[in-house]
Amino acid sequence: MSNSNTQAGWYELLPQTQILTEQEQDFKNKKKQWKKKKCHGNRRLQRFRKRCRARKMNDQTIKMLLTMHQISNSIQKTNQKIDNDKDMDDPFTMNINNEYQNQFNRSPSTRTCQMSTDHWKQSCKLLPKYKNLSYRKFKHLLSNAIPIYRNRIQQCLASMEMLQFVQQLAVFMCTYFQLKIEEDYWNYIANLSMPAVTWLSKVSKDVTQQNSINWDHTKTKINIQYRQNIIQNKLHQTEIDLYNHLQQYSSSLSMNNKLPFEQSINIIHNALLVLIQKDLHCFSTNFEQKKILLSYDINYAHLVKSFYDLNPIQEQIDSVQSIWRSKLKACKKIITQQKKQSSMSDQVMVQRIIQGNSSIIKTTQHKLDIDGTNQENQLSSMEYFASSIRAIIKARLNNIEQRTQQIIKFIYASTQS
Repeated sequence: MSNSNTQAGWYELLPQTQILTEQEQDFKNKKKQWKKKKCHGNRRLQRFRKRCRARKMNDQTIKMLLTMHQISNSIQKTNQKIDNDKDMDDPFTMNINNEYQNQFNRSPSTRTCQMSTDHWKQSCKLLPKYKNLSYRKFKHLLSNAIPIYRNRIQQCLASMEMLQFVQQLAVFMCTYFQLKIEEDYWNYIANLSMPAVTWLSKVSKDVTQQNSINWDHTKTKINIQYRQNIIQNKLHQTEIDLYNHLQQYSSSLSMNNKLPFEQSINIIHNALLVLIQKDLHCFSTNFEQKKILLSYDINYAHLVKSFYDLNPIQEQIDSVQSIWRSKLKACKKIITQQKKQSSMSDQVMVQRIIQGNSSIIKTTQHKLDIDGTNQENQLSSMEYFASSIRAIIKARLNNIEQRTQQIIKFIYASTQS
């Protein structure tokens, strides 16, 4: 009986196996008949080359512009990865955002703040001034950008005409990368801060100041779009200036000198990229720090809005504002103390600060803990606060403390650099 059942089982499986085998064979036969799709390559890159050739750019100019675009894109991707890794939103704030995200449908306006995170004059001081350098100083900097090519670079810059050309080229390239950094920053603001901007447009100036909301008055929807358009226009003009500069010098050379020029410009271009990225490091870091602090400021506005959406009475508003102001005052005092220590001219004291980094952080944390204990005592004495209001108050206090710790980290990083 078992043998007959086994035979019957094999009999049932055999046709299915044959069918599968025939299907696989038919699929392989059809696959051979299919025409292989052609790979057209990077269409975006091809269109860019086509536009460059339409402007009558030579291959060397096109190659240089492509390299600059690739580097700027890689920098932007790296910054986006850093932003994703440094997500500052806590669970409570995320719940607030989800609960009130449909209520941000109002027109934007401007609001002032007590401490702006955008100090454009200070940021401009971080930019390299290649145009103001002497020819000798610039030649020295560029020659040391890539040590293994030092002698080769010095040979390329032997003539004064070539040195002047390269120095002006450095100015254009530096401007290009500077604008790409600013473009990334303003795109980040446009994608992140619109809900906060629309809410701040409806509240009075007194509410903004009394709740110590740190917000730059220039970050309105219209001004952000205006800034983005300005940067786009400047980038376009910089590319044109760069092209004209390369074409003007290349066309002035004789046929005998064009081949050595194309060979030399490759080394010069690589050295310029290394030099400019190194000199723009502080400028780029400054904007990355602004983006990090901006996430805290956005949370400030969201938490304050969620507090007012609960319709607190005036006595509760006054009490909460007093707690927040007290916390901000204590944190501001700690930041001021750390800035004074980091700005000391005595090298021994600076070295002591660097070596005692962990101990100072612990001391700072201890001060914040003491202040936090005082805040907890204030909260515990206010029994008439609802649990939802108490949760918002604590979230804002934690946000203020985290922002303070982040600023202190920036101070230590600048001391060690």
